[in-house]
Amino acid sequence: DVEPAGCEDVEFGPVVVDLPLGRGAQQQFSVEIPPGTYRAIEFEIHKVSSDDPATLRQQYPYLVDQSIRVQGTYNGQPFTFLTDLNVEQTLLFNPLLVVTDTTTATNVTILVSLAAWFVGPDHKLRDPATGNKGGVNESMVKENIKQSMEAFEDHDFDGQSDP
Repeated sequence: DVEPAGCEDVEFGPVVVDLPLGRGAQQQFSVEIPPGTYRAIEFEIHKVSSDDPATLRQQYPYLVDQSIRVQGTYNGQPFTFLTDLNVEQTLLFNPLLVVTDTTTATNVTILVSLAAWFVGPDHKLRDPATGNKGGVNESMVKENIKQSMEAFEDHDFDGQSDP
């Protein structure tokens, strides 16, 4: 949802996002929103379930009953991190996002700091596999994921807020 002050919510989805690992921002999808002043963007991270369209479940069978999947290596060993995190996120725009009748395009970036997901309170990297369901770091990783996002206007797709 994109929520304008005093206006109706704009809803779309579900959408599966493949987070880029490089610098800057990459367009994942495009949505038309009506003119207005927007204070926040709301979205859900939720596991793919039987309530989702069959085409989504068929296209992403590895996400059924999961919301996030990360594959990589840790200390030279391959890992797969899976979570069934279900959470509604509200990210405030600062400054407010203004869309006018004459606005041709407004780019919004939701920056996700992946590097923070598997870092403990002591600022040391944890084995991502310990964040899996039942793992010693499951709750820490889920909280890190929730705290790792911010939204802002980003016309040049550089991954930084525009003035």
